[in-house]
Amino acid sequence: MTIASVNTEGPPFPMIHETAKVFEKWVNDNGGIKGRPLEVITCDDRGVAPGAEDCARQAVQEKVTAVVGS
Repeated sequence: MTIASVNTEGPPFPMIHETAKVFEKWVNDNGGIKGRPLEVITCDDRGVAPGAEDCARQAVQEKVTAVVGS
């Protein structure tokens, strides 16, 4: 999962999500990780603490292996 502010009143960082998806495609096009596909999940924290909390809860619910934030 990657977390970044996209829909925010502050500076948006949609390129973080876009880059994560491009990396996912590259990894999977090159055989994945030890033969397993990489699945990137993105979450918009909206630049606020409750948004980050929502992303953390989503990560737990979806049992993600790693979280990368902006």
